[in-house]
Amino acid sequence: MSEDFIDSATDLLEQADVNWEYLLDPSAWYITPEVIGENFLALLASIAGVVIAAAVFYFARSQGVKSKKYRELKQPKFGLKEGQVLKIWFLMYVPLAIASWLVFVHGGQTWNRALTVYALHLLVNVLFAISLWWVQDLSLALLNLITLIGVAMFTVSQFNSVLKFAGYIQTPYLLWLLAYTIQFCYFWYLNEGKELMDVAKMAKSGGASNQPQKKKSGISQKVKSELQEKLKQQKLDLQAAQSAPKAEPKKNK
Repeated sequence: MSEDFIDSATDLLEQADVNWEYLLDPSAWYITPEVIGENFLALLASIAGVVIAAAVFYFARSQGVKSKKYRELKQPKFGLKEGQVLKIWFLMYVPLAIASWLVFVHGGQTWNRALTVYALHLLVNVLFAISLWWVQDLSLALLNLITLIGVAMFTVSQFNSVLKFAGYIQTPYLLWLLAYTIQFCYFWYLNEGKELMDVAKMAKSGGASNQPQKKKSGISQKVKSELQEKLKQQKLDLQAAQSAPKAEPKKNK
């Protein structure tokens, strides 16, 4: 092993736990004017990354909510509205930008594995928005959302290996993903999930083709109307025949 690798591993093991005393000691702060000045371009790049993701997210949503198909979807009676979801999601991008910048600063001021996982996380984040509002496939969107939770957790673990504080400030983001997933699962169930589950049950029980089909009872409306017209006409003919004068029988001479 090289000495640099041993030194970096030692630094990770010697990381101090983040506590409230950290807030009262400015000399121990990770974000200071000096650090910002030395890594200003990296901070701009980190902000640009989340701004691009937010822009794609916003554009996909703005196009999707206007479509007739999306407006006809059933909305849950409980939970947050679309506008509230968008605002919270954009707010959660702020700790992501800060955390990724801190990982760059304390990870040797170079691109590292944790940032690669973070970039993959942003990609999955954008794919969720595209699948939900652009493609409008709720099942695909649910799959992307579940994948996003897994990648986000892995990102936090990678950030913790570089700087624990960078992982801790992503806690609100993880809690938001879990809470939103619960609401989205119900939204998916109302529009696609229930139907898919019914199809799965039917396939499990042998399929519709193997089940005895019930004979349709009754007659069509068209045939019924024709029969009613004929019956009505027969009644009129009968009444006309009864009201007509009867011919007297001829007398035999």
